[in-house]
Amino acid sequence: MNTFEFAYEQNVAIKRFAEAETVTSCELSRFLRKWGGHPDYEVEYIDRVIDSLVDLNVQYYVGLASTERFDHLKALVKAVEVAFRMKRWEWDLQRKTFWRGYPLFFAGLSGMIEDLEAIRFHAAKLTPIFTPRVVLVEGESEKEFIEALQRAIGLADLRFETFTLGGSGALGSLAPYATEKRRTGTRLYICYDGDGNGAAAKQKREKLNRTLSPDGIFIFARDFESAFPADVMSDALNLYESRVLERAGLWSAPQIEELHKNPLPFAKALEQHSGLSINKRELGRLLAEVLINRDRTDIDVCYGKGWIEDFEIARFLAFLTNRDSA
Repeated sequence: MNTFEFAYEQNVAIKRFAEAETVTSCELSRFLRKWGGHPDYEVEYIDRVIDSLVDLNVQYYVGLASTERFDHLKALVKAVEVAFRMKRWEWDLQRKTFWRGYPLFFAGLSGMIEDLEAIRFHAAKLTPIFTPRVVLVEGESEKEFIEALQRAIGLADLRFETFTLGGSGALGSLAPYATEKRRTGTRLYICYDGDGNGAAAKQKREKLNRTLSPDGIFIFARDFESAFPADVMSDALNLYESRVLERAGLWSAPQIEELHKNPLPFAKALEQHSGLSINKRELGRLLAEVLINRDRTDIDVCYGKGWIEDFEIARFLAFLTNRDSA
């Protein structure tokens, strides 16, 4: 039986076993031995691994629905397979004479990636703890803002990767990327600027839901920079002028509120008003700094709660922390 035939038979067996109404520890052990272990090698070691896995999982398994049991059982089988391969590699990595002349022999360890991704994929269907997330943002300021929060806070709900699209037009080329992320069990979130055009933003959302099926979409009514309270933005701009331009900043909240009346994106309205062409990455970092330093004891701010909740940035923070994926 070749690899593809075995994988097919394994999936069929897992599906059938998952449909059984009652399962004992012995039955689960025998199943994992047959479909995850090897009949000749590392038998005692794998028996100990299976004994541990069954002891810790059988009660959880029998409490699941049949569809969930499939994912749990698939993850368990793959865990046994990975344990076997790890044990074999423990031996292989020490065989200096055997591997002489093949310095990159260790790269074979990468052969476990597919099985490890399968474990994560199926475990992620049972609990969000193992669910990786990726947030795609439109601009550099959003990315730097998020990463500055991640560095400063270390909040578990902010543990995800962030990538910059470089403009909402790039959203149309994401289909292969989204497909690959779904394959590995990664949740995909997208945010972009509405540019003050609610109808167009809604159409884009509908298209993205049809083509990419993301787990969440966030649309700024205008743009990221316009989502902040005026006093937070003024403080960030004053820091920018002081640190980057080495001059005194004289921005005030009323001035920012006036800029908000301009229909242009905030950065363009700022440049039109003052001639200041701002580095968006630096501004994003400073916005995070001002937000954090306002009250470092108020962790609820990172979830969009407290003094910030009346502003659009609060809804974005709730989106990032997975409290609102709408």
